[in-house]
Amino acid sequence: QGRGQALNMKDNGLKVVVGVRKGKSWDHAVEDGWVAGKDLFEIDEATHKGTIVQYLLSDAAQIAAWPTIKPHLTEGKALYFSHGFGVVYHDHTNIVPAKDIDVILCAPKGSVLTVR
Repeated sequence: QGRGQALNMKDNGLKVVVGVRKGKSWDHAVEDGWVAGKDLFEIDEATHKGTIVQYLLSDAAQIAAWPTIKPHLTEGKALYFSHGFGVVYHDHTNIVPAKDIDVILCAPKGSVLTVR
């Protein structure tokens, strides 16, 4: 979801900061025109910089990354999910957003680049 949604927002004039893991996802982001240190960062730094954080990792990766991003979700930010397993089944995943941030769930019909 992340790649297609980030490109859609960028194409529509929104200021987008992308947070991805180093490796294939990072390489795709660079190929798509994102610039390291400008609008491309590792996940924790992007979460720190963003105000509306789209959490678009796989369910398993969301669980693994939650301890890393949770401290950067400070008062007034919004956390956006495109699939809700992690947050809905928080008893099993431990993904529990703080009460002082907004939570959004909007699940598009289509995957990755098909949303473009």
